[in-house]
Amino acid sequence: MAPLLATCPNTGKSFPTNIRTDAKSLAKSWKSVMRVHCPYCLRKHKIIVREAFLNYAIDTAIDIVPR
Repeated sequence: MAPLLATCPNTGKSFPTNIRTDAKSLAKSWKSVMRVHCPYCLRKHKIIVREAFLNYAIDTAIDIVPR
């Protein structure tokens, strides 16, 4: 399981949500909303799960794509 990452709507910076999940669980909660504390602007954000991402999925895609 990898940490679920979100993007701060105020700064545009990505941060870990302290929620560990996998792609299968993420797909099941695709339309859910979560509230997460942002370490950059120090506010709580409402984030739709489909707007969050798993960094390992991005890393895997980068490894697959020819350079």
